[in-house]
Amino acid sequence: MTRSWPWNTASLVGACILSIAAIFSGTLLIENEGAHPQSVPRSSRRSLLGGEPRSLRTSPFHDPRTVDVKDVQIGGVQGLGLYSSPKTSERPTTTRPETFKVVILTMDRLASLKRLVDSLSHPDCAYGGFGMGVDLIFHVDRPKTGKDTAAWMETVRWTVEDVTWPHGSISTLVANENMGLRKAWLEAWHPESDDDRAIILEDDVTVSPLWYRWVNGAYDAYGHDGGRIAGFSLQRQDLVPLQSKRNSGVRVPTNDNEPFLYSLIGSIGFAPNARVWRNFLDWAECAIDNDVDVSVDGLVTSTWCKTLDKRGMWKQHFKYYMNRLGLGCLYHFPKDASKALGVHWREKGEHFATSEGASHDVVTDPGEISNLVFPQDLNSYDFGAAPIKPWSRPATLVVAAAVGYSADVFEIFVGTLRQHYGGDALLIVAKDPPPEILSVLEKNRVFYREYFGDNASGQGVAIWARFNIERFKFYREVCQEYDYCMALDFRDSVFQGDPFGYLRTEPALANSELVTQSHAHIWDFTDNAAGEIKHHIKMIPFCNIPEGLDFKECMTGKPLINAGGFVGRPSAFEKLEKVVNLIAKHGCSDQMAVNIGVHCGLEGLGESSAVPLQGTGHGPINSVGYRSVFTEVGESFGDLDCMPSPVVHQFNLMKVGPHRNPAKEPLFSAGQAVLAQAG
Repeated sequence: MTRSWPWNTASLVGACILSIAAIFSGTLLIENEGAHPQSVPRSSRRSLLGGEPRSLRTSPFHDPRTVDVKDVQIGGVQGLGLYSSPKTSERPTTTRPETFKVVILTMDRLASLKRLVDSLSHPDCAYGGFGMGVDLIFHVDRPKTGKDTAAWMETVRWTVEDVTWPHGSISTLVANENMGLRKAWLEAWHPESDDDRAIILEDDVTVSPLWYRWVNGAYDAYGHDGGRIAGFSLQRQDLVPLQSKRNSGVRVPTNDNEPFLYSLIGSIGFAPNARVWRNFLDWAECAIDNDVDVSVDGLVTSTWCKTLDKRGMWKQHFKYYMNRLGLGCLYHFPKDASKALGVHWREKGEHFATSEGASHDVVTDPGEISNLVFPQDLNSYDFGAAPIKPWSRPATLVVAAAVGYSADVFEIFVGTLRQHYGGDALLIVAKDPPPEILSVLEKNRVFYREYFGDNASGQGVAIWARFNIERFKFYREVCQEYDYCMALDFRDSVFQGDPFGYLRTEPALANSELVTQSHAHIWDFTDNAAGEIKHHIKMIPFCNIPEGLDFKECMTGKPLINAGGFVGRPSAFEKLEKVVNLIAKHGCSDQMAVNIGVHCGLEGLGESSAVPLQGTGHGPINSVGYRSVFTEVGESFGDLDCMPSPVVHQFNLMKVGPHRNPAKEPLFSAGQAVLAQAG
């Protein structure tokens, strides 16, 4: 989730222009790097840690001298080189909350509910083993208007008056109107922190005496891993939802009876990852309000959801959400195929027209589930139950020109960056950066280079325009030793997710040489053109347009590309530098040059890109200013399908609403109050 950030656009722009004017009069560039003290250098990245220095006269971006890694100065402190992700041998840990919540969804199936509570009360559940209280919370839905309420009232009364639970508190919350299964799930649990833990159980489930030890063992081992694991399921999942002739007869693997990840959610005893669940609830609210199509290509469940009552559907939303983020659900199948950690009794109700009985027996022997051992490395399986090859993250770099900004702006950019990204980052900063900026860079393990240049381009806006052109040389130089590079405007960009997450979850974009962002404006060279387009058209007389190029023909009808953010391979940044140097000059901006170059295919731009252009509201970078398209997802900016945009450009031009819309009326009443009202 994003937070509220302080900014003052006018003061920042003014400071920027004044600072750049001063910087261009300098004559020296100094190289510094901020890094994690446990990182491992990439010796091949000569652009950062080695290589022969070039003449200062040829470039304002000085290449570093050749150094021994152990002597590299990191933000003024001795360090070991480039920052990298934590070593695999250093396993992160999680913090246990004070209480674990058991949330039971029920309405009027009292016999089923008693059976579930009996299984939860088994003496071998070992609730004292993890140092947490265990709170039991009944969520009792209300029957639809006109339905008999006798069984429902009996259920409410039993939860309030007859249940004993020595492991923590007991509470009953009764819906003030019929919710349906989807809303019941979406209102079941609202974690307040990433460390919170809970399990959500429908009343026609029973649990193994091992359930509490298994769930909390999984939380201890993987609760920190919200970028990979959506939650933990007691279910012995048997559905392979991917439809194809090749998948006929395929079964969910047992994975040698060790824990594994599967792309399909298991709702029979589901313990969500708190961070994933909280963000999912924000997304689901936006997706439902905007009627987002949550079908996933090829899944039989996508076909089912078109014919089922939407009020009973929540799992398809979660499947879509997991699929977009590349998440898996953790399962653990006992050796005995007839047993499971959680048993579904398949009672008549939302899921079944008639009762079908228990799906399995509960497992009681820890040896059936590898003695509750949770390995660090997990096998993963896709919707077709096929193994997912471990993803080897490519070498990535986030780069930005941060010349002339205050420490507050650095905090916004690098602070949100480090919430979602642990890879390399490099900034151009003003010569002799002040201590407060160096402190931010060191704290967030961000490299920097100091910028210098002469004052040949004049003052103010002219210097700013020159700087925007020269930065493309910097992008090209520093990106050449990486697999992918993201170059962003500094002042008005923030991070809401992994900027390179698309490489894992969106194959078409991952195969692209260059991915751009655009505004909600289309190139039009008539009098009907939008104001922003007309502004750019006025630059054309000042541009060095190649002779014979019919730029109007190749640009008409295409989106206005925003030069404030690109992501791509090193070859793309080489082409961008050539195009910008060819076309841009005083009066013709780098953005205008990029639009001509990409849309007209200069230097091969666009020719080898599978998806060269991302419209507003899509892709890893979303420009939200100038009437562009976005959705509001809690406090985040979302794409058109309500998924929070990994990188938001021009965030300062727009505001988003508060975290989750409050209900107009209370959703629940206390069980005791309902009984008192009923007499």
